[in-house]
This record gives sequence, C-alpha cells and structure tokens, in this order.
Amino acid sequence: MRNLLALAFIAFPLAVLLWLDHLPANAFIALFGLLACVRLLLADPLQVTVRVLGCLGIMVFCALAWHQEQLGVLKIYPVLMSLGGAGYGIYTLLNPPSAIERLARATGMVVDAAGERYTRGVTWLWVTFFLLNAVVAAYTAVATRIVRIR
Repeated sequence: MRNLLALAFIAFPLAVLLWLDHLPANAFIALFGLLACVRLLLADPLQVTVRVLGCLGIMVFCALAWHQEQLGVLKIYPVLMSLGGAGYGIYTLLNPPSAIERLARATGMVVDAAGERYTRGVTWLWVTFFLLNAVVAAYTAVATRIVRIR
C-alpha cells in the first residue's frame, strides 16, 4: 500500500501535466488532499494527534486551494513542507534528542556524548537547508507568477 501511495505521489505532477486541460483544477486539489491525508494517516512513527492535526492542516490548505479554483495555491505546498521540516528540527533541538539522533537511535545505533553533539550539528544543518529551501520555493512560486502577492 505504501509503495502504491509513493508511486501515486510521484505520478501526481505528471497527471496534472497530462490532464490539466481535461479536468477542473478542483479535481486535482481533491486528489492531492486525499493522497496527502492517506499518506499522513499511514505514517507509523507519528502520534495519532500529530497525524490528525496534520490531516486537518492539509484539509484547510486544500479548502483554500478549492476556494481559489486554481492549482497555483498548491505550489505553496513545498514551502509549507520545508517550513514543517524546519519546525520539527527546531522543536527537537529545543526538546532533545535532536531529529537526527532520534533517527539514528530508531535504526538501532548507539549514540554517545560525542554522537549527540554531532547529530545536533547535523540537525542544525538540516534546519538551515529546510529554511533555505522554503525561501527558494516561495521565490519560485512568486517569480513565476504562480502565486500573486498583492
């Protein structure tokens, strides 16, 4: 099921490209919302409250896109995902262990004091990456006039 879901997410941009002239934008928005919620609800390591809140956030986002009746709003999704990744990284830096340390421990690695410092540094690096990625994604959306800021 997860492989099929991953394949659907990979194929989504191609489906938009091929069928955009044949289907209304709201059809793609609904499909995107459905895929995103199912993917989130199947995420095992996440707590149920995180899954439900994430799904609610996706539904609000898709409702805004639906109201606008244009796919341009969906171009903000990479910005939101990058900000979410940075937010999670910052959360784990403020509430140790860091995200990378959690990942290392989840794979069975033993992390000593030096490893904790190292994984904390790597988590800072990822937070920086996600923030820069959000800026570039936002710029791309605005510069290509996909999203208009007034």
